[in-house]
Amino acid sequence: KGTTEIEGISSERWTYNENGYPTPKIYNIREYSAGTNWSGEIAVQFAEGDGSDKAPYLISTAEEFVLMLTSGEAGKYYRLIADIAINDTSAADWTATAKKWFTSNDIPVFEASLDGNGHTVSGIYYDGNQAGEYAGLIPVVGNTANITNLTIANSVINANNGAAGAVAGSIADKCAKVVKFSGVKVEDSVKFEGRAMFGGIIGKVGYSVLKMSDCISKTNGLFYSATGEAQVSRCVSVGAYPFAETQNIKAENV
Repeated sequence: KGTTEIEGISSERWTYNENGYPTPKIYNIREYSAGTNWSGEIAVQFAEGDGSDKAPYLISTAEEFVLMLTSGEAGKYYRLIADIAINDTSAADWTATAKKWFTSNDIPVFEASLDGNGHTVSGIYYDGNQAGEYAGLIPVVGNTANITNLTIANSVINANNGAAGAVAGSIADKCAKVVKFSGVKVEDSVKFEGRAMFGGIIGKVGYSVLKMSDCISKTNGLFYSATGEAQVSRCVSVGAYPFAETQNIKAENV
């Protein structure tokens, strides 16, 4: 008892009471609501799931989405259970006050599975000129990644180096296993600006194998180029040729 600090019981985490035993300090963990714009913060934990294929981490807020990106846990499974609004895009000049999204200089390679579950991510905004950067919702997608059933809308990406796409800036080099995209859709409300290599869904495919199926892009084609191998089937590019460069691409019903 008393206010004298005891070895092993830090006053940073425990409150010492003059007439009683130390008690643990209570920290209020901020709660975020589905459907609200990104606060610029990262969630402490996911609301549900353990990251397995049977019980994927469930994502309903932009803060939880950022937690997914920054955790860098390879082989985990994630599922959206709500639309994600990164910025409010209701005003014509929404980019003037928008929070800037991440690039490959901020986020580790994503080596997991994301099921969009039919939901939409909107309000992605990036404006930068960093050398060798890759920009997109998930800046770089890598080994074993599987992106499905996801729509991107109402976003602006302004990049002048590297490559950018609405879903991924790049597929990483030397992935040991095939990277898969299926059921992905990019609306024509997604805008690209600058001098980078732009693709509607993916900026560029590195020295790896990509399998893309049943995807639709209504802006800037499917992806810019492939230095590895891209196997594309049953995909639609509206208003633009699906690929800026056609080497190393095997296309069927595109």
